[in-house]
Amino acid sequence: MDLPTLQLIKDAFQLLREGIGAVKDAKSLLPGPQQEAVSATIEKANTTVALAEVQIAKALGFRLHRCAFPPPIMLEVKTPHGQDQRCPACGYTTNYNSPDDGAERSWRSESGMR
Repeated sequence: MDLPTLQLIKDAFQLLREGIGAVKDAKSLLPGPQQEAVSATIEKANTTVALAEVQIAKALGFRLHRCAFPPPIMLEVKTPHGQDQRCPACGYTTNYNSPDDGAERSWRSESGMR
């Protein structure tokens, strides 16, 4: 996938998030019961957008860290040792050039759940 296409995808997700934000701002104008229904719909929309971002990132070859759900996308950071990948949610860091050293391990095994 070329860079202009990636930028279009990024822009589309930004517009989705801005739209969700506008609905959040407007929900305070509604009566109580309708506010609750809109809040539930907004939460579902946020989760759906986050899952779509994760699916696209995985398809593009980005590593995911399953410390949370939806799994955060590992971000590239420069360190004195070279280039690493860091989880923005928990801070877990892995060497960029190493084979997958568990960045995609199950969040259940990390939390002790089976």
